[in-house]
Amino acid sequence: MTSGYYMVVLSTLILSFLFWKEWKRKNKGLLFQRLLASLLAVGCLLFLAYPDKPGTSSKSTKNLVVVTSGLIHDSLKHFLQQKKEPLPFFSTDRSLDHAVAGIKMQFITDLNSFAEKYKDDTLHVFGNGFNKEELDLLHEHSIIFHANPVVSSITSVFWKRQLKTGEPLIVQGRYENVSAHEIKILLQAFNETVDSAIIPAKTNPDFSLHTIPKNSGKAVYSLVALAATDTLQNEPVPLEVSPGEPLKILFLSSSPDFENTFLKSHLSQHGYAVAIRTTISKNKSGAQFLNMPELPGNQITNSFLGQFDLLIADDDALQEINASGLSAFREAIERHGLGLIVKLNNEKNKSSFYSRLFPVHLIQPDKKLYSFIHSVFPDSNSYKIKIEEPVSIRYQPGTQILLQDQQSNIFASGAMYGNGKIVATTLNNTFSLALSGNLKAYQTLWSFLLQEAAKKIVPAETWRIYPAFPLVNEPVQLQLETSNPGTPQGRVGDSKLYLKQRGLLPWQWEGIYWPVEDGWQSLLSINGTVEEWYVYKNSDWKKLFNFQKTKETKKYEAHHPVSFVQGKHDIIYNWTAYLPFSLLILFFICCAFLWIEQKSK
Repeated sequence: MTSGYYMVVLSTLILSFLFWKEWKRKNKGLLFQRLLASLLAVGCLLFLAYPDKPGTSSKSTKNLVVVTSGLIHDSLKHFLQQKKEPLPFFSTDRSLDHAVAGIKMQFITDLNSFAEKYKDDTLHVFGNGFNKEELDLLHEHSIIFHANPVVSSITSVFWKRQLKTGEPLIVQGRYENVSAHEIKILLQAFNETVDSAIIPAKTNPDFSLHTIPKNSGKAVYSLVALAATDTLQNEPVPLEVSPGEPLKILFLSSSPDFENTFLKSHLSQHGYAVAIRTTISKNKSGAQFLNMPELPGNQITNSFLGQFDLLIADDDALQEINASGLSAFREAIERHGLGLIVKLNNEKNKSSFYSRLFPVHLIQPDKKLYSFIHSVFPDSNSYKIKIEEPVSIRYQPGTQILLQDQQSNIFASGAMYGNGKIVATTLNNTFSLALSGNLKAYQTLWSFLLQEAAKKIVPAETWRIYPAFPLVNEPVQLQLETSNPGTPQGRVGDSKLYLKQRGLLPWQWEGIYWPVEDGWQSLLSINGTVEEWYVYKNSDWKKLFNFQKTKETKKYEAHHPVSFVQGKHDIIYNWTAYLPFSLLILFFICCAFLWIEQKSK
């Protein structure tokens, strides 16, 4: 660095001498150009002779090979044949230390320190790549990813782990089929297939499998991928079915009809508490109570409605209620979260507190005997229902479409109303599903509508587990949301779980737990309840994890590319490498100009 200072001083002296000589010349023509040429010539010499020129480095860059899980040996051998030079090898998986004959791997204990140490080198990554947390430790270090070819596998999956009795299990996801044959996806409960889906060849469609669990408590179902007779995947699907307290449902009907009769019988058979009030004739009504004691009184009051979670009524029955009764309904929905399913059957403009949310109109029925109604959600089933005089609901801002047909005519819609929710439907013969032998579709349809409308009970505390697939000997974050005062503490098995409060969200507490065994784990909550969660083996859902790693690493490589790669030798160039040659040419141009200008006078 000291020699650099001397060169700057020497260049300044030479430049001063040249300026003085040019200024003394009697011919003042092109004086400014001569001074500029002298300045550029001396500047070029200075940069050419300077020891730490831009574009150079005292440390030369190297090619490093980083091997991750899922290494395909042929791809690495092909790469080495192209390089034809010894390279240092590193590994993030100890099982790969002797995976390639004749190559000694250095294990990476800390990816953060590794990326910092070799920040100027080119990393060639082989295998499945890194997950998102590992990529964050690279500190935006550019990489060249030699990805494995995509294999047929489940690439995303989701299901609800905690269910109530009668609630359907919906397993939805996406499958990448790269083969030339169709693949069958099976949902199995206790080795019995309960639903299936076909994945055509060379496609990657979404799939959705449904069943209503018959078991209670903890269970592990299976998601199986079959190609002919070959099993490609067999993955665990753990879930817990808790009985919970059945919904208490009040039926209000303006007249006896088979739709309500069939529905209340179905619900009572599945443990729901049901009360039915039916108008038989003018000033005469009948009452029936199933799975619950008879309730005294015949008036709709706040105390009476407070005993129910959900009201199912037709529009005509609500119109027959007096003003005080309707006011009690509105207060129960708006303030206390009572759910309402209202059945609309014509396009009369009836004035009610929900009428502006769900305007209806008659639609021209087509010549088909049946319509296919489906949910707008990705896990949608189609329900084949005969509709003779179809009535559709017009969409309104602030409402949510729940059921519609193939022409986008709306047959069920929902809207929040204070603390509660109102669901309106124009379907009045859903019982035809069950009578035609499709009882499963009937159960799924009404489970969907009941869940959308029923009163939501917020628990005193809620536990969440990250990641969604906890693995043995991998850290798991347990997060608690509670409004209880004091410092909470949980227990997993025989181990205490110490929680730390989040600064900006004081109702959230979180802690880290390292599971040492796979299977069901018991988490003892503050209030004495037990939360069950499942830890997977490291071999479970392996293809899914590998796909996600490859996807994340490809995305990282696209955002952090190596500057330039020439041919198969991966030589990295920068524009500053051409700077010395450019300065040399500029120096000769300046000297030629000064010589020619002097000789021409």
